[in-house]
Amino acid sequence: MSKEERPLLSVIVRRFPKKLMAKIEQSLGKTQKAMANQPGFVGLQNSFSHHADYSELVTVFAFDSSESLSQWEKSPLRNSFVTELDLYSHDSVTHAQFDDLALLLHPRAQLRKIETVAILIFWILLLGNILRYLADEYLPGLLAPHWRNSILVLINVVLISYVFLPWSSMIVTKIKAYCTK
Repeated sequence: MSKEERPLLSVIVRRFPKKLMAKIEQSLGKTQKAMANQPGFVGLQNSFSHHADYSELVTVFAFDSSESLSQWEKSPLRNSFVTELDLYSHDSVTHAQFDDLALLLHPRAQLRKIETVAILIFWILLLGNILRYLADEYLPGLLAPHWRNSILVLINVVLISYVFLPWSSMIVTKIKAYCTK
């Protein structure tokens, strides 16, 4: 799959009686193995939720293109699995396809290691100097140099790890995604 292509995401929702849970799981296991061998298959995730009088299965899967998905949908193997699952289903099946939401699976713009290192170095130098200046200006001689430096490093690490690195990474990723459109 090239960088310009995005996977096609499909979502299927089925409801079935709780007592059929074992049969559904067995059928899903066979389906997953069959899908994994299909050309263009990207990934699959099943999620169960249980309610008072029924269970709900949400299946999310992706193929690298609409052609690959179409081949899977036309295959006799897939049709046999669908027929089996339809026998168990309570209601009509809800099926939707998305192409833009597939960006949630594989974002087009990601940070490389060197970019993350550059962001870290920038914040270490900038925040380190700002924190040292503030400590010299407002807390001169309050703590021994060893303790003062340890506290400054701790504050710097916490600020970078939980605030500045995630924020900067998000901004740089958005800029890269915008530039690759």
